[in-house]
Amino acid sequence: MMRQRVQWNHVLTKCLWILALISLMCLWLGIPEWMAQIADRLAGDLVQRALGAKIYSSLEFFENRFQEVFKILFLMCVLGLIYFYVACYSRRWNGIRCLIFRVGIGFVGVNVLLAGLIHTGLFWGIVDPR
Repeated sequence: MMRQRVQWNHVLTKCLWILALISLMCLWLGIPEWMAQIADRLAGDLVQRALGAKIYSSLEFFENRFQEVFKILFLMCVLGLIYFYVACYSRRWNGIRCLIFRVGIGFVGVNVLLAGLIHTGLFWGIVDPR
């Protein structure tokens, strides 16, 4: 009996493609608005009392946070896909050149992710939870 070896890079890239497409479809279909309405019905008054004058409407607050979640998920999936495809390309080189190339791509990816995250309320809520 011959066993086939699973190539986890291919499995992970397929999962990242699926997650990226799902997050785009959710944004396109209006799933964050739907989720915001449910969250507003369940915890809208609690959030309004907790945040007070910092927010205008709890429905808009929830809608913006859910949209941010799907946008961040999409950005992370795209950056992960770029990293894996570049890593496959860098296998052609040997030794330190491959390592430097991968570290450089990882550094650029983390900076792009942080540049996308600093424009969201979720990031600043995690960084400065007052």
